[in-house]
Amino acid sequence: MNLSVLLFFLHTTLATAIVGGVFLKRGNNVAKYFGIGLLLEAVGFASWALAVMMPDSLAIFVTIGAVLTLVSFIVFLRAATDDISS
Repeated sequence: MNLSVLLFFLHTTLATAIVGGVFLKRGNNVAKYFGIGLLLEAVGFASWALAVMMPDSLAIFVTIGAVLTLVSFIVFLRAATDDISS
């Protein structure tokens, strides 16, 4: 296990979760959806950190992280298009 890679994923998880929580606490819909997307990204990064710590389950944790990242992209798209009037 490479300690630098693990520290990167843990640092990124913590930072993304903190920023996502700040956006989630804001009142408007755009910030709320953006915060939810960042929190999903944080869980995805945590899954990738678990993949580094437990290489026997690498495929499972990488897949979970990738699926959460794709879902977060959908939430980011929802945040980006929230105020667009038709």
